[in-house]
Amino acid sequence: MSESSSLYYLSNGMAVQLQSVADLSASAVCLRVDAGSHHEPARWPGLAHLLEHLLFQGGMRFPGAQRLMPWVAARHGRVNATTEACRTLYYFDVRSDELSAGLARLLDMALSPEFSADAIRREIPVIDAEYGMLSRHTPTLINALLATGIGQPPAFRRFVAGNRQSLDGDLPALRQALLTFHQQYYSPGNLCLIIRAPLSLTDLSAALTEALSQAGLSGLLPLNACRTLPFPARAPVPVNERQIPVVLHVAGEGQHCLSYLLADPQSRLLAAVPLLQALLSDAAPGSFIDAGRRLGLCHHSAAEVVSAAPGYLWLLIRLTRPAGPPHPAGDLNRLFRHWLAQVCCLSPQQQAHYVRLARQDFLRLSPMEQVRKVASGEAGDTADITALAEALLSTSPCELQTEPSEGGQVTTARGFLCRWSPAPEISDVSPEPAPDFVFYPQTVRPAQARSLPEASLQGPADGPLCYRSEIPGAEAGIILRPVRGMTLTGAQLSQLRYRLHPWISRVRHAGGEASVALYQGVPQVRMMLPAAGEAAELIRLLCSLWPDLSASVMAEDTTQEILIRRLLAEFPQRLAVTQPTPVWSCIVRCQDDALFSLISHFLQQTLLLQQEQSILPPLKGEAHHLPERDGDNALLFFLPLDSELPAELAAARQLGAIYQPAFYQWLREELSAGYVVSCRFESFADRQGILCALQSPRYDCAQLAAWCRQFFGRVREQIMQMTEGGGLRAEAPASVLPADAMASELQSQMAGGHRPALHDRVSVRQLQQLHQWLEDAVARAEILSCGR
Repeated sequence: MSESSSLYYLSNGMAVQLQSVADLSASAVCLRVDAGSHHEPARWPGLAHLLEHLLFQGGMRFPGAQRLMPWVAARHGRVNATTEACRTLYYFDVRSDELSAGLARLLDMALSPEFSADAIRREIPVIDAEYGMLSRHTPTLINALLATGIGQPPAFRRFVAGNRQSLDGDLPALRQALLTFHQQYYSPGNLCLIIRAPLSLTDLSAALTEALSQAGLSGLLPLNACRTLPFPARAPVPVNERQIPVVLHVAGEGQHCLSYLLADPQSRLLAAVPLLQALLSDAAPGSFIDAGRRLGLCHHSAAEVVSAAPGYLWLLIRLTRPAGPPHPAGDLNRLFRHWLAQVCCLSPQQQAHYVRLARQDFLRLSPMEQVRKVASGEAGDTADITALAEALLSTSPCELQTEPSEGGQVTTARGFLCRWSPAPEISDVSPEPAPDFVFYPQTVRPAQARSLPEASLQGPADGPLCYRSEIPGAEAGIILRPVRGMTLTGAQLSQLRYRLHPWISRVRHAGGEASVALYQGVPQVRMMLPAAGEAAELIRLLCSLWPDLSASVMAEDTTQEILIRRLLAEFPQRLAVTQPTPVWSCIVRCQDDALFSLISHFLQQTLLLQQEQSILPPLKGEAHHLPERDGDNALLFFLPLDSELPAELAAARQLGAIYQPAFYQWLREELSAGYVVSCRFESFADRQGILCALQSPRYDCAQLAAWCRQFFGRVREQIMQMTEGGGLRAEAPASVLPADAMASELQSQMAGGHRPALHDRVSVRQLQQLHQWLEDAVARAEILSCGR
């Protein structure tokens, strides 16, 4: 994927970075504000977070339905924002032909917000609801408890999330504080606009010029070229006052964390974090994860940026393992330090290899997430892992583990209640000798590598049961998924991810891509290689690692998930069957007949494969409720279509884009029903339809369901008054990833040859007919809810 970029200043001092990226599936924009929660006045905890919410209420030029959030939703795009300690990010993606109009709305809301009293009143309950959700969110509680040990600066220990108590009361004074904060910190010299799109630099410059004109900001032209982006003032380096290992008592899988506070004046250590993550996530033989599994310390590891700004980096090394008692303090730190010492000795060839893997991780992200990483300084284009490893070795970390018990003492940490206790003391038992880690590429087979049986050239006796891809080219790959109407339990999916993680890493070391993940609510195992040379060996490895899913012993961890995400993960199991030994469908891409036969043979010896697909039975319109007395209430309200014809799917996608802004306006802004408010086209376990999703701390599930039923009648007039050409929007382009194209091909084969067509022309009459059908179908909705 080729890239080129250029840097500019507008006449008011705002910096602009244009990035031309070939083959990107959408255009993405991020506005970075070099100010965040640490800059807000002590009188108003949560002010920066509240201001972030309020900007989405629109600016002077684009109010109401024309403001950025509903405008993007109506165009099949995505939009979001995050408030951090020292910066705030606003980002979205849309089709490239909508880029100028989206940019104009972003600039309007950021530079000319209204801050109306009504909007402030509406958003305070939303901030309070998010605070309630974060109070039960384990990563938030971990960071809060770790922050209590930071002595300087005191901003790290302050309550910054905001809630009703910290923001409600004197509305005129709060509004004035918002105006003052915006005037001081949202000045053009504190802003940087990053635009990343599949357009030439000339076309990007023209799009920005047009956006400035639409936003009434043509006076900021011309663009003035520059060589470097502005560098914000350096933030002070936080200092730990307490380094006692602690245990946080929370439910869920075990977590073991090492927290590092590092001086990073030029943000060079931050730039190396993606490379550190690529190294830590490797599960191939001899890797850190491989050693951690053998020692019982973890089944997964990751490097996460808690907070960063020019001047410092707060980095968290997080290991996850099954729930259980904590380990003796120091065990993890000792292993990690030994690993870091060997990372410092990587050869240039090995560093380049992991830089490539980090780059693959970045390019796998959506365009919106890519531009957010660029704005955060975590794109990982150029990074020196040695400097980061040496900085970590020279710093004493704070250690924290979690344990699912009710012991310990309660303390308030950054406004959140945390139950904690000291960690078990360092063990007197002599530690096991530290392993010699293996880094790739390797010229010899690692000692820890699994021995595979000899390959047989004999094909399957009854003929291949795999579909064969018709996509031309030298690439080779497979996609496995349950047959239509079947899915995996959460425990089965967890077991599959755990067992196949070493295989995924091995595929990546061979230059390919592999994953075990849910795609549109369907579990899929994917592998794509740039050439077929190692395909047979990697399929043999896959088969040797494949678990017995009928004896799955791994529990699905759902305790600490955000509630709506828990329901979304469970929903496919309500729409499809599960069984101890799943039946799989597979598609294989390769040009060699003998290789296709061999791959089919390996898979048919290991898995229960089937080409014949069942006709999906009609759903019964069932409602499942999971009662919980504490916490939020959440609901999924799904109206599945009764047809898989491309024209009907295209019409449903268009309706979803029309529904979302109206649903959000009514329930989020007029009724303040909750802070998760969504209505859009979705796919779950081969069922396509319209999904309403709501999460609320205030209203029970019966009320949320009633609003979903009412919505389709409320929006009837808007749909029936539409005219041809009166606002129908083209859909976002389909993914250009080879694996996605192959998955679409498999889906088509399984559905009897129906090819999903994203760009079918849809008439207004088709939309109106489908809406009438959906309005009549609300009594047959599939509902999954949790709470009261």
